Amino acid sequence: MSLQPLDCSTVSSEGKDSHLTLEVVPDSATGELCGITGQMSIEMMDNQHRYEFVYQL
Repeated sequence: MSLQPLDCSTVSSEGKDSHLTLEVVPDSATGELCGITGQMSIEMMDNQHRYEFVYQL
């Protein structure tokens, strides 16, 4: 399975907080993940990373 960037932005004026959104590349998965669709969001805030992966099989 491959992911491609959709959105990348810096939140704070200091450049410390940021957000990245990735999307599953269609038809890039094999085996049990074949047909998967979805998006993954990564947020960095106060030196912590938060990941959210919303998908459908």
